[in-house]
Amino acid sequence: MSEVDRQLLASKVNVIFHIAATVRFDEKIRTAMGINVRGTLEMMRLGKECSSLDSFVHISTAFSHCVRQFVDETYYEMPVNYQDLSALIKTKTDAELEELCLYKPWPNTYTFTKAMAEEVIKNEAGDLPIAIFRPSIVISTYEGPLRGWIDNVYGPTGVITGAGLGILRSLYCDGKNVAEIVPVDWVVNAMITTAYKNSKSAKLKHKIANTLQIEHVKQNGVNMGRLDGHDEIVKVVEPPIYNYVSSVENPLTWEEYTEMNRHYGINVPTMQAFWYYSFRLNKYKPIHYFYTLFLQWLPAFLLDGLAVMVGKKPQLVKIYKKIDKFANVISYFSIRRWFFRNNNIQDMWTALSPIDQKLFPFDIKLVDWEAHSHMNIFGVRTFIIKEDPDTLPAARKKWQRLYIVHHVVKFAFYLIVLRVVYSFLSTIFNVTSLFLG
Repeated sequence: MSEVDRQLLASKVNVIFHIAATVRFDEKIRTAMGINVRGTLEMMRLGKECSSLDSFVHISTAFSHCVRQFVDETYYEMPVNYQDLSALIKTKTDAELEELCLYKPWPNTYTFTKAMAEEVIKNEAGDLPIAIFRPSIVISTYEGPLRGWIDNVYGPTGVITGAGLGILRSLYCDGKNVAEIVPVDWVVNAMITTAYKNSKSAKLKHKIANTLQIEHVKQNGVNMGRLDGHDEIVKVVEPPIYNYVSSVENPLTWEEYTEMNRHYGINVPTMQAFWYYSFRLNKYKPIHYFYTLFLQWLPAFLLDGLAVMVGKKPQLVKIYKKIDKFANVISYFSIRRWFFRNNNIQDMWTALSPIDQKLFPFDIKLVDWEAHSHMNIFGVRTFIIKEDPDTLPAARKKWQRLYIVHHVVKFAFYLIVLRVVYSFLSTIFNVTSLFLG
């Protein structure tokens, strides 16, 4: 950024939403630290230069401290200081950093560096009017401006898309666990309200601070303050945190969410469907591996082999490698359960006037998951697969053909299994009869 552009922002900007981040779970620690931690620090420096800044909202994630089962709207100590970690990273190669696994016990560099960014905010915020907003898994819109809109296949959207195409047959997931999901439009409404709430709170805090002339000091690693002219040290109010989650007030299990999307999805198929819907959640890893071996990998190798024989490009094995990588990345979150508190979010909602609640709805209790799932299917078809609604009649005809083929193949498979079992038992019976005389 040029100095002229920076001065322009510093003189004009009133509100900052710091959303930019690398969300790749397998990002290299050097890159993740540079974007998610140093990027946050640089944005805070820019914020402090803004002469008319009213509010700064940093977007983190509800899973920043996923190593804890109970997550409150508070700060948690990190096992390493970010300055020390940054210094260490400069002395190591990427290969050496990979071996060190500096982000452990966090499952990936994304959640680790988002937690580290929160630590930076706690220690470096000073008098910056900043708040941390932690959304859980963000999914398609609930109300608008376009119902069901989504532009990526991260998380549940990727699973729904793969299952609807007939490619994904199994996911390692405990269906009884709560699906910690929130609609993106209500996430945005809650972010805007956080900026407003933080601005009002920040102005009051700054007024008190200016009156008392607080001198910021540290005591045992905790942000403290000494009032001007006094020896007494008091704890300084840290930037507030808002956990925007669904499990506290409107829980839905992965099993329920999957069934809702299946119910509507089989009636809104896609022309690009490879096979009929045949998907399930498997809590036990051996069963999941059995399903993926016989319903994904073996058919993929067989069909790719046929493709090569007729001179076509093989694709399925490559697709399943990507799916396998995706499944491994999200498995940490699909088999675990977390317990959150969101008192700050609830208080922020109840403090809004009825008019503002209507303009900026984000009370998760009001979400009808059944209605959301219905529009979510249309959203996936329209915005992810990019198919026109006019193709739906033709897609349903193709879907019916796939349904017939699916059941014919299942019937043939069962016959083969029965035949193998019969032959095996017959052999055992004949050997036993011969042995007995």
